[in-house]
Amino acid sequence: MAEASSTRLTTNRNLTVADYAITLAPWAAYIIGTHAIGSWEYGFIIGSFCAAAIVVKEIVTRQSRFMDLGTLVFCLLMTTFAVVDFNSTMNAYLKTYNLPISLAFIGLLASLSIVIGSPFTYRCHRDHLPHSVLHNPETNSLILSNHVSATAVWATSELVAGAISALLILNRHASYAVVVQLIGTLIPIGFTQRTHHKIHTHPTVSPHLVGASGA
Repeated sequence: MAEASSTRLTTNRNLTVADYAITLAPWAAYIIGTHAIGSWEYGFIIGSFCAAAIVVKEIVTRQSRFMDLGTLVFCLLMTTFAVVDFNSTMNAYLKTYNLPISLAFIGLLASLSIVIGSPFTYRCHRDHLPHSVLHNPETNSLILSNHVSATAVWATSELVAGAISALLILNRHASYAVVVQLIGTLIPIGFTQRTHHKIHTHPTVSPHLVGASGA
């Protein structure tokens, strides 16, 4: 039974990590594209295609995530500003500060997902939990409250990292800004992993997971 439970937890963890990777893929594609090609315009075009593919997949599979839709809207807006020169001064600022702006927008999306009662980390995690857990008011409330905290860490970390990196870029320390941006993402990733472990090992949740693995 212990071995079956461990297998179930590992499978859930791997599937949930994959979900987070999919949600963050457009941002990663944009950053990698920007640095690899040396063009923020092409970076956002790549990110837009990636975000569009994710949203289309969710429409087909009848899933919907606020975070993914918000990412698509942001990438399309930034692509428009990057390709069409509405205002040369504004475009210059967007080009210089596009990475901090992106971090801040992730933080904003995470904050809004809490406000609407659907923390984005909860949306990623719940798809890989048994119905017995989600339909039980006690366990679902426990999971939701933990994910409010996890998503709040994402929001705070990304907003703070965005602000600090913008100040560093302003003072011509772009290389340090990249380090801050990386730290601002690694911190919530680590916290979210701890949240998952805390939920899976909680006395009111783990029996449901064991039962599901043995079903």
